[in-house]
Formats: sequence, structure tokens, C-alpha cells
Amino acid sequence: MSPAFLSGIEAAFPNARVTLDKFHLVAMLTKAVDETRKESGRYRALRGTRWLWQKNPSNLSDAQKAALQDFLESNDFSKTARAYSFKLQFQGMFQHGKNAAQRIFDAWLDMTLESGLKHVEKVASTFFSQYPNIRHTIDL
Repeated sequence: MSPAFLSGIEAAFPNARVTLDKFHLVAMLTKAVDETRKESGRYRALRGTRWLWQKNPSNLSDAQKAALQDFLESNDFSKTARAYSFKLQFQGMFQHGKNAAQRIFDAWLDMTLESGLKHVEKVASTFFSQYPNIRHTIDL
């Protein structure tokens, strides 16, 4: 998503539409979740939980699911839980049809840009700057 790369694409392929890879978009959000976790005031309790927040819920063991649920329900970890929730919402958007996904993305951007979670807001700002390319990705 670097400006130099995108301008190079535009110059070399003027009729091409840029499509951003869902995997890399989710990876950016996963990193934001981890950065939020690291900044938690109660980080000691979150040590060793990195993979709980990075894996998809369907890939967690029963014990990991229970541990994650405890963190999600605790007010002490609300920032990390909210960041994780935004990541899951973004991933879930791709399970919907094109029109619904676009509406979900628009609402998701509004929520994340004003979330108060600096790492999530930074990713959302990047997504906002690439809005047409992400909308094109959703259209596929």
C-alpha cells in the first residue's frame, strides 16, 4: 500500500484496478491487536496470550477458547478485547454479500476511526486512505 508502489502500478498499468489482499489487511489488524495487548496496564496477566488474540476462534483449543472468553469478559482487558472485536468484525465482513459487506465496512470504518484505540485507529486511517482499493477487494 505504499504510495510509491501504487503510483508505479498506476503508471505501468493505467487501466488496472488495485486489489488489496485480505490476508495482509487482517494481518495489519492482528498487529494492532497485539500492540494494544502489549500496552495494557495489566500486561503481566496477558503474558503468554499472544496466540489467543492472533488465531481465529475456530482454531483455538477448548482451553484456549475458555481463557480467551475470560479475557473478553473482563473489564481489565477491555481495550485489547475491543481491538480483537474490531478484527473479527472486519474478517466477518467477507462472509456477506457485496452490498452488505460494503455497508459493514463503511460502519466499521466509522467505529474504528473514533474508537480511541490508537493502533486500531492507525490501521483504520490507512484503510480509509485506501478506501477505493478496499472497496474493490470487497467487490470480488
